[in-house]
Amino acid sequence: MGNTKDMKPKRFKVVEGNDCFSLTMPWFRYSTLVLLLPVILFNSFILVLIAAWTGIIDFELKGFHPIAPILLFSAIIQPVTYYTIASLVNKTTVKVTNEKLTIKHHPIWFFGNVSWKCDEIKEVGIRFHSTSDRGGGGRGYYSVYVIGKFSIKRTIKSQICDHGTAMYIVKTLNEQLRSARDNENLEEASGKSHVNH
Repeated sequence: MGNTKDMKPKRFKVVEGNDCFSLTMPWFRYSTLVLLLPVILFNSFILVLIAAWTGIIDFELKGFHPIAPILLFSAIIQPVTYYTIASLVNKTTVKVTNEKLTIKHHPIWFFGNVSWKCDEIKEVGIRFHSTSDRGGGGRGYYSVYVIGKFSIKRTIKSQICDHGTAMYIVKTLNEQLRSARDNENLEEASGKSHVNH
């Protein structure tokens, strides 16, 4: 596979072999910790309601039926809880072999896992998301995406603060994809040569 020449971010892990390359990127950001307190408080509140309703704890509800707020709060907070936990512990691994590119979010499953043949990859690119009121001032973050089979777009990594990190991901993956396609072409040419002989 190709050699990465750009400076690798410290928290990224690269594993490179003769016919396989993988780049692992953690999701963790300190800003995610802001969600922890409300997630803990709301989930604790739901647990208290469930415990009072089922009689596990001695708490007088005085005719108040908690099933509606339990369902309401659960519908709101559980997706946020899932996202918060995933943001704290998850990593994204992009693996490139001579045959395919695979994106896997782990250890907690998250939307966006995909596997495409290298010749199905149309683009690996960067998008800037402005957080300014009128889209000016240069404030925002970057995301790196891949467009593959049937022009389906998948985000590889989002909430990237600096352009250098985003460029490292794009340049590295494009380099590996070029190398994978070159190796595939060499194998095909070698196979045809053996057949002709």
